[in-house]
Amino acid sequence: MRRSTSVDVESTGYDSFLDIVANLVGILVILIMVLGVRARDAVMVASQQRQRATAPAETTPPLTIASSTEATSTVASHVVPAPPEPAYPRVAAVETLAAPSPAQAAPAPTPPESSHQRIETRLPDVAAAEAKVAALRASIWELDENAKSLSHETNIQRQQRNAIQLLVTLAEKELEQRRTALDESRQSQLDSMREHARLQRDIEEARQQLERTSVEPSEKIDVLKHRPSPMAKTVFDKEEHFYLRDGHLAYVPIGRLEEEFLREPRKKLWKLEHTDELRGTLGPIEGFEMRYLVSRKRRIVQSANGPVPVLSAGLDAGVIVPVQAQLGESVAAALLPNSQFIARLSDWAPGETTVTLWTYPDSFSDFRALKEFLWQRGYATAARPLTEGAFIEISPEGSHSAAQ
Repeated sequence: MRRSTSVDVESTGYDSFLDIVANLVGILVILIMVLGVRARDAVMVASQQRQRATAPAETTPPLTIASSTEATSTVASHVVPAPPEPAYPRVAAVETLAAPSPAQAAPAPTPPESSHQRIETRLPDVAAAEAKVAALRASIWELDENAKSLSHETNIQRQQRNAIQLLVTLAEKELEQRRTALDESRQSQLDSMREHARLQRDIEEARQQLERTSVEPSEKIDVLKHRPSPMAKTVFDKEEHFYLRDGHLAYVPIGRLEEEFLREPRKKLWKLEHTDELRGTLGPIEGFEMRYLVSRKRRIVQSANGPVPVLSAGLDAGVIVPVQAQLGESVAAALLPNSQFIARLSDWAPGETTVTLWTYPDSFSDFRALKEFLWQRGYATAARPLTEGAFIEISPEGSHSAAQ
């Protein structure tokens, strides 16, 4: 993912490197073709020069013009042993050459350059051409080796990149599996706690029913104090919560847990891209922790272009659970002047603050004592009864407290 941005940047840089290597290989191929054409031309030129150098050696040797007497004797010496047919042109040539007088004989022409001299003058050019051909062949071989080296290096880097990509993919898959397993474990734990709480409630109800059926009528008469109760009203102002169980009173920091909830899921919203639900736990804060369930929701928003579907996240349910069985201070100690309960009340203005008591069945009598105490000091009181094994639950569909 986010291991997505760094992988994309590395892949782009590697593709640029491959483009550069491909361009270099193309340039090398073009140079090799050019050098090959030049080498071929140099070899052809050298071959033609050799042919022109050797051509005069195969022709008849040049004639040497001498005096008529010498020419006659020379021709005669050559004519006698020769066969009949080849001798005729030579005899005609002798008669033609011998006809003019010595005074009228033409001057001897400059002898032409011999074939050996021509070859010797062209040898440096041939050697230079051969040296160029050898140099071109060496350059071609070097370029070929460089191209092979670059291709080999490219293959190695491609294999390394594939190996790294495989490791990253395996790591992401392993991380996702661990996250899924952890979420499933927490869900199973929460389901077990709910089932345990339900069984505890059933047991407690059965025990109370058994006690009601087995107890004998008492002769004691309880005197009930009558106090006019004001009409209950829904609480919208400041509200503080206390947890009353087993004769002990503990402050429940619902406001702080809600503030922590508004910050915490934002760090984990990325999980909702892969799942429809997100579960988590906050705290503990002052002995209480909050377990929440957030789900992905789809809603329609009106825009300038018409209705647009928008995905959002919202709280489905939350449970506030004490981290230990007994929290806070006893009710008797809470009513003393220097108790924690009195210290908290001193920070809240009477008439502006409602005190909500989440009460279990074993502490209803303590609730009445606390309500009397708060009424005398001008605080409105709201009751939130809980069955045995139940916890404080919060939800967008929940109701406000009703205070008296």
